[in-house]
Amino acid sequence: MVVDSRVIAEVLLDDGRVDEAIRLVGPQQIAESWCRYTALMDSDQPGEVRGRESPDFWAIYLWGCPEFWADEERVRQGLLLLVDHAPDDGVLETVGAGPLEDFLRLDRRAVDPKQLEDRIGWIEAQAAGSPRFRQALAIVWTRALSKTQFDRLQAAAGVPLKPQSEPLRYTFRSDA
Repeated sequence: MVVDSRVIAEVLLDDGRVDEAIRLVGPQQIAESWCRYTALMDSDQPGEVRGRESPDFWAIYLWGCPEFWADEERVRQGLLLLVDHAPDDGVLETVGAGPLEDFLRLDRRAVDPKQLEDRIGWIEAQAAGSPRFRQALAIVWTRALSKTQFDRLQAAAGVPLKPQSEPLRYTFRSDA
């Protein structure tokens, strides 16, 4: 009998066994599944399984687990793999608006000022060598950053970022 490792990962995640799930599927499959799910959510393909019923939803769930974020190197490797595996501009921009933005958010993750400075330096280094990383970075909405930090990120992106003072505005696509 062949057992899909993604199914096992989902069971482990539901049981709070995040590290076991990650070891089982590995970083490549996490990135591939996250990107596949994200691409599906952006598509208009009728009949596709969406939400928690999707076979790739577990990867989205995983990126939301605090235990996943507890390992800085894992998160950094994961971000790079998401950028590498994004099949199109829409998914790449979702990497920026999702995990990369969360990487910088003081209000969502327990990030101390020293860690934030280290993360900004890492982002600058990645952006310097990767046009795709810069494209993802260009979508990030910054919050709770100093003007100097904002300016550094904007320089790394190579394009104007949304100013910190702009209110959040969400637009929703109607499936009707």
